[in-house]
Parts: sequence; C-alpha cells; structure tokens
Amino acid sequence: MKKTVLTLLFLLQILLLFPQKKEQHYNYKNAKSSIIELDNSWGKEIFSFPIPFAKNIIYKGIAEVRFPPEGWRNPDHQNFWSYVYVWNIDLNREITKDELEINLQLYFDGLNNIENNKDLKKHKAVAKLHKDKTTYKGVITTYDRFATNTGLKLNVIIENTYCKTDQKNILLFKFSPKKYNHKTWIMLKNIDLIEGLCN
Repeated sequence: MKKTVLTLLFLLQILLLFPQKKEQHYNYKNAKSSIIELDNSWGKEIFSFPIPFAKNIIYKGIAEVRFPPEGWRNPDHQNFWSYVYVWNIDLNREITKDELEINLQLYFDGLNNIENNKDLKKHKAVAKLHKDKTTYKGVITTYDRFATNTGLKLNVIIENTYCKTDQKNILLFKFSPKKYNHKTWIMLKNIDLIEGLCN
C-alpha cells in the first residue's frame, strides 16, 4: 500500500511539473505553429532562445527557420543557402545595428561550431550592415560546412518591427548568396510574417 501511495504521489508531481516546462518553452502566441507566412513545402524548425548552438545570443523568445522546398544544400541550385529566419524576442527597445552585427556573427560562428574546430577559426563570421528606416541590409562573410566546406558570402535583408506595447522585437532575416537582382530574391522578398504578431 505504501509503495502504491508513493508511486501515485510521484506521478502526480510529474503531471504538475510537465505543463510548466511546456509553457516555459513556448511562451509566445503561435509558438507551436509557424509565424512565417509559408506553406508546408518549406522546411521548418522552431525553437526557443537561447539558441542551442549560439547560447551567447542572450535573448528570450522564439526563433523559426524556413528552408525552400529544394536546393538549399545544392551549390548548383538557385536556392543554395537561401532561406528565411525570424526572431520574436523580448526586448523593450529597438535593436541597434551594432547589436545585430554581433549577434549575426555569433549565430553563424555557432552554426559552424567555430569554438570547437580550430581549423575553422580563420573563418569567423563578419557581418556588415547598414540601416534604411526599419530595414537593415548587408553582407555576412562566413563558412559553409554543410555542402561545400568553403568560405561563403551571404547577402541579407532584415525587416525589424519593434512592438512597443508588447516590448518585443520581431526580426525577419532573408539570406542568399545571390545578388539582390537575382530571381531568388524575388521569392524571398515576397515572404512575410503572419498577421497579428505585434499589438
């Protein structure tokens, strides 16, 4: 009888703790579903901050990555290394250009596992951005360890929305090594976030 009571108490404790952990991981509206307006043919990853491979980016929030239906890892395809990414983060001020540059460098160095690979230290990422109203544009010099194992230059456009009432920033990143006049950028520029993220 004593064992049964202890087992029941143990199970009850697990049930009480489980919803708290789940809620803590998904603490944003629509966190379990996509916040980028794309169909299911696009690959998707959703995770919370801190980003597992870039823990030095110190925010709270949700990140979502979306990859084109084909060609992301194929150097001969027009969609090679072309994708979109959104950060929905707690930040009670507008994000700065310098902060974005540092965070992009941390993100790509983490993606390439630079800290644990001495041969890649010479390929530490460098991000150079300039701002036009609420949009940032620039170039990231980094490394492709997923397909070509060579240096990589990515053009980037970042659409930033500061939600003053919610005290958060929503950053939509669009990456591609293609020049901005390439048709891949027509596809990327037409991608938007779902409505209602910013009150």
